[in-house]
Amino acid sequence: MPFRMLPNTDASSLAALRELKRKQGTTPIADWPFIEAQGIENVACFTLLDKEIGERESAEALRSGATALTEAAMNRTQQITSHFIQTLNNGIDRAALKREDRAFYSLGLDQGDVPAMTSAADVLQWANNVIQGEARRAAAQGAAYKAVTFPSAAEVQTELTAFEDLRAAQGTAATAAITEAQDVENIRPRIGLAIHESWDAIEYKNRRLDAPARRAIAREWGVIYVSRPGEAPEAGVDPAPTEGTGGTSGTGSGGTGSGIPTT
Repeated sequence: MPFRMLPNTDASSLAALRELKRKQGTTPIADWPFIEAQGIENVACFTLLDKEIGERESAEALRSGATALTEAAMNRTQQITSHFIQTLNNGIDRAALKREDRAFYSLGLDQGDVPAMTSAADVLQWANNVIQGEARRAAAQGAAYKAVTFPSAAEVQTELTAFEDLRAAQGTAATAAITEAQDVENIRPRIGLAIHESWDAIEYKNRRLDAPARRAIAREWGVIYVSRPGEAPEAGVDPAPTEGTGGTSGTGSGGTGSGIPTT
Protein backbone atom coordinates (compact mmCIF):
# COMPACT_ATOMS: atom_id res chain seq x y z
CA MET A 1 0.00 0.00 0.00
CA PRO A 2 1.18 3.57 -0.57
CA PHE A 3 2.79 5.33 2.35
CA ARG A 4 2.74 8.94 3.44
CA MET A 5 5.99 10.84 2.90
CA LEU A 6 6.58 14.02 4.83
CA PRO A 7 8.66 16.81 3.27
CA ASN A 8 12.41 16.34 3.58
CA THR A 9 13.62 19.59 2.00
CA ASP A 10 12.91 23.25 2.63
CA ALA A 11 11.34 23.54 -0.81
CA SER A 12 8.99 20.61 -0.25
CA SER A 13 8.09 21.92 3.22
CA LEU A 14 7.21 25.27 1.69
CA ALA A 15 5.12 23.54 -0.96
CA ALA A 16 3.26 21.54 1.70
CA LEU A 17 2.49 24.67 3.69
CA ARG A 18 1.40 26.47 0.54
CA GLU A 19 -1.11 23.70 -0.17
CA LEU A 20 -2.42 23.81 3.40
CA LYS A 21 -2.81 27.57 3.15
CA ARG A 22 -4.57 27.30 -0.20
CA LYS A 23 -6.99 24.62 0.97
CA GLN A 24 -7.73 26.47 4.22
CA GLY A 25 -8.57 29.55 2.20
CA THR A 26 -11.26 27.71 0.22
CA THR A 27 -12.69 25.70 3.12
CA PRO A 28 -14.97 27.01 5.89
CA ILE A 29 -13.15 27.01 9.21
CA ALA A 30 -15.81 24.69 10.64
CA ASP A 31 -14.80 22.10 8.06
CA TRP A 32 -11.07 22.24 8.70
CA PRO A 33 -9.73 18.87 9.88
CA PHE A 34 -7.77 20.64 12.63
CA ILE A 35 -8.51 23.40 15.11
CA GLU A 36 -8.40 27.03 14.02
CA ALA A 37 -5.18 27.63 15.96
CA GLN A 38 -3.46 25.00 13.82
CA GLY A 39 -4.66 26.70 10.66
CA ILE A 40 -3.31 30.03 11.89
CA GLU A 41 0.00 28.33 12.66
CA ASN A 42 0.15 26.82 9.17
CA VAL A 43 -0.21 30.24 7.54
CA ALA A 44 2.31 31.77 9.94
CA CYS A 45 4.79 28.99 9.17
CA PHE A 46 4.32 29.41 5.43
CA THR A 47 4.93 33.16 5.68
CA LEU A 48 7.96 32.67 7.92
CA LEU A 49 9.56 29.92 5.84
CA ASP A 50 8.94 31.78 2.58
CA LYS A 51 10.59 34.88 4.06
CA GLU A 52 13.58 33.03 5.50
CA ILE A 53 14.21 31.02 2.33
CA GLY A 54 14.09 34.22 0.30
CA GLU A 55 16.52 35.95 2.64
CA ARG A 56 18.85 32.94 2.55
CA GLU A 57 18.81 32.87 -1.25
CA SER A 58 19.46 36.60 -1.47
CA ALA A 59 22.34 36.38 0.99
CA GLU A 60 23.83 33.42 -0.86
CA ALA A 61 23.59 35.31 -4.16
CA LEU A 62 25.41 38.27 -2.61
CA ARG A 63 28.06 35.95 -1.18
CA SER A 64 28.54 34.28 -4.55
CA GLY A 65 28.83 37.62 -6.31
CA ALA A 66 31.27 38.95 -3.73
CA THR A 67 33.39 35.82 -4.09
CA ALA A 68 33.57 36.22 -7.86
CA LEU A 69 34.58 39.87 -7.56
CA THR A 70 37.19 39.04 -4.93
CA GLU A 71 38.71 36.26 -7.02
CA ALA A 72 38.95 38.61 -10.01
CA ALA A 73 40.60 41.29 -7.87
CA MET A 74 43.03 38.75 -6.46
CA ASN A 75 43.98 37.67 -9.98
CA ARG A 76 44.58 41.28 -11.02
CA THR A 77 46.71 41.91 -7.93
CA GLN A 78 48.66 38.71 -8.53
CA GLN A 79 49.26 39.68 -12.15
CA ILE A 80 50.45 43.23 -11.50
CA THR A 81 52.66 42.08 -8.61
CA SER A 82 54.17 39.43 -10.85
CA HIS A 83 54.75 42.00 -13.59
CA PHE A 84 56.46 44.34 -11.13
CA ILE A 85 58.87 41.60 -10.03
CA GLN A 86 59.53 40.65 -13.66
CA THR A 87 60.33 44.29 -14.45
CA LEU A 88 62.62 44.46 -11.42
CA ASN A 89 64.47 41.34 -12.56
CA ASN A 90 64.68 42.67 -16.12
CA GLY A 91 66.22 45.88 -14.77
CA ILE A 92 68.77 43.85 -12.85
CA ASP A 93 69.58 41.82 -15.97
CA ARG A 94 70.23 45.07 -17.85
CA ALA A 95 72.35 46.40 -14.96
CA ALA A 96 69.92 49.31 -14.57
CA LEU A 97 69.33 48.03 -11.04
CA LYS A 98 71.59 46.11 -8.70
CA ARG A 99 71.35 42.44 -7.77
CA GLU A 100 71.35 43.50 -4.11
CA ASP A 101 68.17 45.50 -4.70
CA ARG A 102 66.16 42.29 -4.55
CA ALA A 103 66.69 42.20 -0.78
CA PHE A 104 64.47 45.27 -0.35
CA TYR A 105 61.54 43.18 -1.62
CA SER A 106 62.32 40.07 0.47
CA LEU A 107 63.56 38.30 -2.64
CA GLY A 108 66.67 36.15 -2.71
CA LEU A 109 69.62 37.96 -4.24
CA ASP A 110 69.80 35.42 -7.06
CA GLN A 111 66.06 34.90 -7.34
CA GLY A 112 65.47 35.67 -10.98
CA ASP A 113 61.99 34.16 -11.14
CA VAL A 114 58.63 35.27 -9.75
CA PRO A 115 57.66 33.68 -6.41
CA ALA A 116 54.61 31.46 -6.36
CA MET A 117 51.37 33.26 -5.58
CA THR A 118 48.70 30.57 -5.44
CA SER A 119 46.69 31.75 -2.45
CA ALA A 120 45.20 35.00 -1.21
CA ALA A 121 47.81 35.04 1.56
CA ASP A 122 50.61 34.72 -1.03
CA VAL A 123 49.21 37.58 -3.10
CA LEU A 124 48.78 39.83 -0.09
CA GLN A 125 52.29 39.05 1.14
CA TRP A 126 54.06 39.71 -2.15
CA ALA A 127 52.03 42.76 -3.07
CA ASN A 128 52.97 44.27 0.29
CA ASN A 129 56.59 43.17 -0.19
CA VAL A 130 56.66 45.07 -3.48
CA ILE A 131 55.05 48.23 -2.07
CA GLN A 132 57.12 48.31 1.10
CA GLY A 133 60.27 47.23 -0.72
CA GLU A 134 60.02 50.05 -3.22
CA ALA A 135 59.60 52.54 -0.38
CA ARG A 136 62.59 51.08 1.49
CA ARG A 137 64.76 51.21 -1.61
CA ALA A 138 63.77 54.82 -2.34
CA ALA A 139 64.64 55.83 1.23
CA ALA A 140 67.93 53.95 1.20
CA GLN A 141 69.17 55.10 -2.21
CA GLY A 142 68.12 58.72 -2.10
CA ALA A 143 69.16 60.61 -5.26
CA ALA A 144 70.43 57.40 -6.88
CA TYR A 145 66.99 55.81 -6.64
CA LYS A 146 65.41 54.69 -9.90
CA ALA A 147 61.76 53.75 -9.64
CA VAL A 148 60.47 50.53 -11.11
CA THR A 149 57.80 51.42 -13.64
CA PHE A 150 55.34 49.64 -15.93
CA PRO A 151 53.95 48.74 -13.49
CA SER A 152 54.90 50.96 -10.59
CA ALA A 153 54.52 50.22 -6.90
CA ALA A 154 51.66 52.76 -6.85
CA GLU A 155 49.79 50.69 -9.43
CA VAL A 156 50.33 47.59 -7.32
CA GLN A 157 48.97 49.54 -4.34
CA THR A 158 45.82 50.48 -6.27
CA GLU A 159 45.05 46.86 -7.13
CA LEU A 160 45.94 45.67 -3.63
CA THR A 161 43.59 48.19 -2.03
CA ALA A 162 40.73 47.09 -4.28
CA PHE A 163 41.47 43.45 -3.46
CA GLU A 164 41.54 44.08 0.28
CA ASP A 165 38.29 46.06 0.17
CA LEU A 166 36.51 43.35 -1.82
CA ARG A 167 37.95 40.64 0.42
CA ALA A 168 36.49 42.40 3.46
CA ALA A 169 33.13 42.71 1.70
CA GLN A 170 33.27 39.02 0.84
CA GLY A 171 33.81 38.17 4.50
CA THR A 172 30.80 40.25 5.47
CA ALA A 173 28.67 38.61 2.78
CA ALA A 174 29.81 35.14 3.85
CA THR A 175 28.90 35.87 7.47
CA ALA A 176 25.47 37.12 6.41
CA ALA A 177 24.90 33.99 4.30
CA ILE A 178 25.80 31.76 7.24
CA THR A 179 23.44 33.71 9.49
CA GLU A 180 20.55 33.44 7.04
CA ALA A 181 21.14 29.72 6.54
CA GLN A 182 21.09 29.26 10.31
CA ASP A 183 17.83 31.19 10.52
CA VAL A 184 16.24 28.60 8.23
CA GLU A 185 17.81 25.78 10.24
CA ASN A 186 16.39 27.22 13.46
CA ILE A 187 12.77 27.22 12.26
CA ARG A 188 12.79 23.75 10.71
CA PRO A 189 11.49 22.02 13.88
CA ARG A 190 8.52 24.40 14.05
CA ILE A 191 7.82 24.01 10.33
CA GLY A 192 8.04 20.24 10.50
CA LEU A 193 5.76 20.04 13.52
CA ALA A 194 3.08 22.18 11.85
CA ILE A 195 3.03 19.97 8.77
CA HIS A 196 3.19 16.74 10.74
CA GLU A 197 0.34 17.66 13.09
CA SER A 198 -1.80 18.97 10.25
CA TRP A 199 -1.34 15.85 8.16
CA ASP A 200 -2.06 13.63 11.16
CA ALA A 201 -5.29 15.56 11.82
CA ILE A 202 -6.32 15.32 8.17
CA GLU A 203 -5.90 11.57 8.15
CA TYR A 204 -7.55 11.18 11.55
CA LYS A 205 -10.68 13.07 10.53
CA ASN A 206 -11.12 10.71 7.58
CA ARG A 207 -10.05 7.56 9.42
CA ARG A 208 -13.39 5.79 8.86
CA LEU A 209 -13.06 5.96 5.08
CA ASP A 210 -11.39 3.21 3.16
CA ALA A 211 -7.70 3.81 2.46
CA PRO A 212 -7.97 5.05 -1.17
CA ALA A 213 -10.80 7.47 -0.28
CA ARG A 214 -8.92 8.70 2.77
CA ARG A 215 -5.81 9.33 0.68
CA ALA A 216 -7.82 11.11 -2.01
CA ILE A 217 -9.24 13.61 0.49
CA ALA A 218 -5.87 14.04 2.20
CA ARG A 219 -4.21 14.81 -1.12
CA GLU A 220 -6.57 17.76 -1.52
CA TRP A 221 -4.81 19.23 1.51
CA GLY A 222 -1.38 18.56 0.04
CA VAL A 223 -0.60 15.28 1.81
CA ILE A 224 1.90 13.28 -0.25
CA TYR A 225 1.62 9.54 -0.75
CA VAL A 226 4.19 7.38 -2.45
CA SER A 227 3.85 3.88 -3.87
CA ARG A 228 5.98 1.11 -2.54
CA PRO A 229 8.27 -0.66 -5.01
CA GLY A 230 6.35 -3.08 -7.17
CA GLU A 231 2.90 -1.78 -6.24
CA ALA A 232 0.19 -1.23 -8.81
CA PRO A 233 -0.22 2.52 -9.42
CA GLU A 234 -2.97 4.42 -7.67
CA ALA A 235 -4.40 7.65 -9.07
CA GLY A 236 -2.75 10.66 -7.48
CA VAL A 237 -0.02 8.63 -5.78
CA ASP A 238 3.59 9.36 -6.69
CA PRO A 239 5.83 6.57 -8.01
CA ALA A 240 8.05 4.65 -5.64
CA PRO A 241 11.05 6.77 -4.55
CA THR A 242 14.38 5.89 -6.06
CA GLU A 243 17.20 4.66 -3.86
CA GLY A 244 18.63 7.44 -1.74
CA THR A 245 15.59 9.75 -1.79
CA GLY A 246 14.43 8.60 1.63
CA GLY A 247 11.16 9.61 3.22
CA THR A 248 8.73 7.58 5.32
CA SER A 249 5.39 8.21 6.94
CA GLY A 250 7.14 9.31 10.10
CA THR A 251 10.09 11.33 8.84
CA GLY A 252 10.68 14.68 7.31
CA SER A 253 11.12 18.21 8.64
CA GLY A 254 10.46 17.79 12.33
CA GLY A 255 8.51 14.55 11.91
CA THR A 256 8.48 12.17 14.83
CA GLY A 257 6.12 9.48 13.67
CA SER A 258 2.70 9.19 12.11
CA GLY A 259 -0.12 8.55 14.55
CA ILE A 260 -2.49 7.24 11.86
CA PRO A 261 -1.99 4.27 9.53
CA THR A 262 -1.80 5.45 5.94
CA THR A 263 -2.46 2.19 4.15
